[in-house]
Amino acid sequence: MHRFSIIGPGRIGGAIAIAISRAGGDVADIFYRSQRPSDELLSHISGEPDVVHFNEAVEPAGDVILITTADQDIDSAAGTLAKNIGGSPVVLHTSGSLSSDVLACLRGAGCAVGSMHPLISISDPVGGAESFRGAFFCIEGDAAAIKAAEHIADLLGGRPFT
Repeated sequence: MHRFSIIGPGRIGGAIAIAISRAGGDVADIFYRSQRPSDELLSHISGEPDVVHFNEAVEPAGDVILITTADQDIDSAAGTLAKNIGGSPVVLHTSGSLSSDVLACLRGAGCAVGSMHPLISISDPVGGAESFRGAFFCIEGDAAAIKAAEHIADLLGGRPFT
């Protein structure tokens, strides 16, 4: 069973964290930059994930790390993460317009990298958590990253494709 770290608990990140938790997954920690996740969002996640400001030099606890920031922030988040990473977790981003190449610095740090884009619109995390069931997930990247993305899509009731 994977442990998940979420970087960017906005609409998509919050929805994924809630959906993973509802499906029995373990959300180990949530990293934010500008705004701490609301108590309402956190109340929908089982257990008590660590909630940490992203610029603190803390290594994510998950063996699968999801970067769910805005597209223009993925490169910066990957660069910061590469400085703090230990081991060899899988790192996925959720952008529909960027390939896993944006995570090249993490690949160089020993991580398997990929992208996992759910083909849905999410207007808020709580309502959006129910939207993954039946949704298509476009995935690509390294073999281990594809396997992890397929696991997440299956866990959420989605339909992965490459």
